[in-house]
Amino acid sequence: MERHDSTHFTSRLVGTEIVSRLGHEHTGEDFLTLMDSPEARSKQLILYNSVLDQPCGVCGAHDMITNHGTYHAQFLILPIRHKASHAGEFFTVFDFDSSLFDVAGVTFERFGELRGETMLDLGAGVPARLAHLPVEQLHP
Repeated sequence: MERHDSTHFTSRLVGTEIVSRLGHEHTGEDFLTLMDSPEARSKQLILYNSVLDQPCGVCGAHDMITNHGTYHAQFLILPIRHKASHAGEFFTVFDFDSSLFDVAGVTFERFGELRGETMLDLGAGVPARLAHLPVEQLHP
């Protein structure tokens, strides 16, 4: 994901399994348009900006809403820090509770509720606005 400003993030590269699960190629698009509601989008924007501004990480789970019900995806978000990124990029890894075989023919509709977020302190702390969330320290 790449941040263009605090409200605009685009997907730089979407993996083939994500494309298969979502039924659409989202590379170059605003991934946040897949959120369930304006409140969910707002919550996700806070997490995305925090990962880049602090920097810190976050892990948790999202409901994945389809035309045949809901399944779940765990995620890990970490900032990318290198000269070219200017702290404007991060990557997300998903782990799904249902195989692609199990969801064959299912149509993804949107991301549902964000659940069980844990902030990951990478050495710079976590933002005060997210201090209510559990924190795991990943540095000595």
